[in-house]
Amino acid sequence: MDQPEEQTEATSPDSKPAKKPAKRAAKARKGGAKADAAPADSTEPAADGAPEAAPKAKKAGTKKKKARKKKSADGKGAHRGKPLVIVESPAKAKTINRYLGGGYIVKASVGHVRDLPKSKLGIDVEHNFEPQYLTIRGKKDIIKDLKSAANKAKLVYLAPDPDREGEAIAWHLKEALHIEDARTRRVTFNEITKKAIQHAFENPREIAANLVNAQQARRVLDRLVGYKISPLLWRKVFRGLSAGRVQSVALRLIVEREREIMAFVPDEYWTVTAFLGQEQLSENGRAQLAKFLEFYHGTTREEEKAGDKIDSEDEDLSVAEAPVEKPTLPKGVFHADLKQYKGEKPELPNRAAVDDVLANVQGKPFTVGKIETKERRDRPKPPFITSTLQQAASTRLGFGARKTMQIAQRLYEGMEMGEDGPTGLITYMRTDSFHISDFAVADAREMIAREFGERYLPEKPNFYKTSSKAQAAHEAIRPSSVARTPDSVAKYLERDQLRLYTMIWERFVACQMNPAVYLVTTIDIAAGDAVFRVGGRRLQFDGHARVSGIKLDKNEQLLPEVAEGEALVEHQVQPDQHFTQPPPRFSEASLVKTLEKEGIGRPSTYASIIGTIQDRFYVRNESRRLFATELGMMVCDMLVNNFSRIMQTDFTRKMEAQLDKIEEGDLDWVEVLRNFYAIFEEELAEAEVKIEKVKGKPAIDEAGNPVLCPICNTEMIERWSRFGKFYGCTRFPDCKGTIPLNRDGKILKVDKEDLECPLCHKELVVRMSRRGPFLGCSTFPLCRGTRNLDSEKSLRQLKTEAEFAGLTCDLCGKPMQVKFFRARPFIGCSGYPDCKNTFNPAKAREAIDEGKLKQDANAVAEATAKYEREKLEREANAPADGKKSEGADQPDAADEEALV
Repeated sequence: MDQPEEQTEATSPDSKPAKKPAKRAAKARKGGAKADAAPADSTEPAADGAPEAAPKAKKAGTKKKKARKKKSADGKGAHRGKPLVIVESPAKAKTINRYLGGGYIVKASVGHVRDLPKSKLGIDVEHNFEPQYLTIRGKKDIIKDLKSAANKAKLVYLAPDPDREGEAIAWHLKEALHIEDARTRRVTFNEITKKAIQHAFENPREIAANLVNAQQARRVLDRLVGYKISPLLWRKVFRGLSAGRVQSVALRLIVEREREIMAFVPDEYWTVTAFLGQEQLSENGRAQLAKFLEFYHGTTREEEKAGDKIDSEDEDLSVAEAPVEKPTLPKGVFHADLKQYKGEKPELPNRAAVDDVLANVQGKPFTVGKIETKERRDRPKPPFITSTLQQAASTRLGFGARKTMQIAQRLYEGMEMGEDGPTGLITYMRTDSFHISDFAVADAREMIAREFGERYLPEKPNFYKTSSKAQAAHEAIRPSSVARTPDSVAKYLERDQLRLYTMIWERFVACQMNPAVYLVTTIDIAAGDAVFRVGGRRLQFDGHARVSGIKLDKNEQLLPEVAEGEALVEHQVQPDQHFTQPPPRFSEASLVKTLEKEGIGRPSTYASIIGTIQDRFYVRNESRRLFATELGMMVCDMLVNNFSRIMQTDFTRKMEAQLDKIEEGDLDWVEVLRNFYAIFEEELAEAEVKIEKVKGKPAIDEAGNPVLCPICNTEMIERWSRFGKFYGCTRFPDCKGTIPLNRDGKILKVDKEDLECPLCHKELVVRMSRRGPFLGCSTFPLCRGTRNLDSEKSLRQLKTEAEFAGLTCDLCGKPMQVKFFRARPFIGCSGYPDCKNTFNPAKAREAIDEGKLKQDANAVAEATAKYEREKLEREANAPADGKKSEGADQPDAADEEALV
């Protein structure tokens, strides 16, 4: 397991330097008989007299001096230099160096320095699963620099992150740099502040072998699953697929949800809502109510027409969609829902049942019955942990899990804070513990009392129960100093960094505040044999909501002051038809929540799990909803049918528990691997025989006719690439004809006028990238000209292209193109990267009006005509085509795969 170490002379940092040879020779001359004696291991005869002994002593001393000089030059002498501190990232090194000062040398390893080889398994399964660790490509110079610094240092402090992976990095550094145990110190801290750093260096420890073994077991497990199953998929499906111990289980969750949605059969049901008030409405009020009913009510409610909801309790789509001004009820009007009919819960499966209710209440007075008011205390939520941070960032900020963790990493490692220099703003962001340090709680309570008043401060600090699986040494995610308010750091942070920091700061401060207090009122209103019920709440004391904000319920409304027995004015009794909805799709937030609940993976793995299944095109993310692709379903089925054990959430959960026991020292990591591999090896052998090579189905067009090869006119079949399904010639490899398909499995339409490269005027071919299909020059890589496929563009994109067609760059004279970045258009020179001239649409219009940009009127006319044709065609085929994408960035030429 361990790499062999060089044999070095271990010298204590506190040992005194040896005496100089000249002093030893003088002492020998004074010693008389002692100086006459030969060394014990000498083969030379003893000297007869003192005069001859002195030169020999001097000569011996000179040789030893030369030997010491040579040893010092080799870096194996006494280690007298400043202590060396090694962290993972340069940003973290810069921040820590500020707190340690000039008495230490701080260097960064830039992540891992050793890992298993990429080209082979790298594990000796016959000899206790011994890993073969190699220096990561590109890290030799870093290791050489660190080794040189370590050889000179009195002590070496290893300070990677405070988790299993960080412990493994520390161990790999020790092994790669050949640092002796006597000079090695391990330091950990949950926040990069002066106090935390000083405490860590005052209390160093040894590298925790159990943590290293737990991480090593995880790495070997993942390597065995990935490197044994993936080649099997390559042989049976196509090269480039991958499987993983954890990622494949996450994929199964999404695939099973996809199939639930596909198999769902909706059932009809109805609701009845009464719109009531205390006074008659004016003409404007009636018009406002009609507008409200038109927007929210009807044969089928608008929000149910989409039929594609996200599985998230507090999903906020406002971050992803343009705000829409929604109509509101007239002042004094509220709505109540039918809750009882003839003394029972109403069942309204069809219109006939609804008509019976409407006939019963028609012309009957609506009278206030029972009024019930209760006080409800809304406790603050606990501080963030990794999973809840990723969920909140997804629902409130629209961040993916990867983006959230990348920004949090920067906030943790340190940001430039003006005169304060690099400063760590939050605690360690990979944690599953709600624990908060005493001094952090004290700081928060002091700030709450000062800024908001004593009534917002609970008598005792709020504490939150942590799961038994959490690492107790960790803290929840919080600001390193509550005094750094979002306003005070805003000028030093980028927009997304500030948004995430604000969310963390507010959640932490709010968690130490008093509950918000509401008066919840429920009113029953009788009409005929029906009872309608309305509920509402009124804020009595904002408490933690002063910081965290008041979250309104979806149907929350302001209720007028009414009394029992009061007669109300009926404005409208509205029946609504509904259909039961399929299970909502996962968002990244809800998937993280499910992974955590099922015990799949750990906080540090959630982002990579979700990222990997999207990178492999098993899952696609559209409008923040996760869709299982056809490729993902096929791979999932293959794994479930042949590796049912490792594809079970229960197995993954138990394996995580075993890794925890390895960390605690209760299990031997080799024994755990041995038990797993004994069964896994049998499953592999069975799968190799059982799985048949995937053979493509005949290619059929929308009319049900065979699709013929555009090159040789032979029938085609379905084939797969790492970017999805396409049609390929049955005569491959003799004929390499292909036809690309869109995400819905339909043949891509390519207009003949689009098949000319805008740069070199050669033929364009359809290529695929991770962003989807596009047109690329057939001479690539000599020419990197590209065009988007009109069939994949939105009408908005086509209209923008028509407006700015035929432009010539005012700097280099080459044609300019409309491009899109994050669905926003800009006009860029086709000579990029040689010419980087760009305009946003507003500036481009000004430049055209001023004559700065020349535009070909014929090109504008052609592009406008194309837009009008496409618009009419899409309107005619709207039910079949569905909604098109709103545009994407230009594909990266390095990420292309030619299909035609």
